[in-house]
Amino acid sequence: MPGYSSVLVAAQTAGAAVTGISTTGVSLLPGACRITLPSGYWGTPGKTTHVRASGTLTTVATAQALVLRFNLGAIATPITVAQSQPINMIVSAKNLVTWALELYMTHRSSGSGTQATFFDEGSFTSEAIVGSVAGYPAQAMWQASSPAVSSGFDSTLPNTIDLTAGFSTVGTDTIQLQTFVMEDLMTTP
Repeated sequence: MPGYSSVLVAAQTAGAAVTGISTTGVSLLPGACRITLPSGYWGTPGKTTHVRASGTLTTVATAQALVLRFNLGAIATPITVAQSQPINMIVSAKNLVTWALELYMTHRSSGSGTQATFFDEGSFTSEAIVGSVAGYPAQAMWQASSPAVSSGFDSTLPNTIDLTAGFSTVGTDTIQLQTFVMEDLMTTP
């Protein structure tokens, strides 16, 4: 059955600036964007979701890697269903440079317990990552090699969405989300 694209949520405000976070990650989303999708929302394999996010990033002159995660489930016990490779930051100070994330998640299987999965792919672009030069951002693939389906989650339960970020070491690097849009590319009437 043909469908259409629909926006599930769009940020109307920036997320909080997050500094010195560890690999466990902290939410980048403003509270109003952490919506809960109803039970059974991910009931149809093939449903594809697109996430577009952007913001600012400040780094210090130390070796650092950023890991982004898209989580579902309860806020207190999130399940990572999409995780970036470690994205290496450039070893020079950058102040409030732009970053942009494009993420596509295709629902592969449904079910209770840990039966539901996604296949995710995308890219992260910023002047703060290895390979960039001033004014010319570099791009890192979401999964550079050996892409695989996600950790399993329960698609029969309501699931709260979240986008988190963590750095390889706790320091003074700062990331802030300015824009966030999540859309369902396979909405059916």
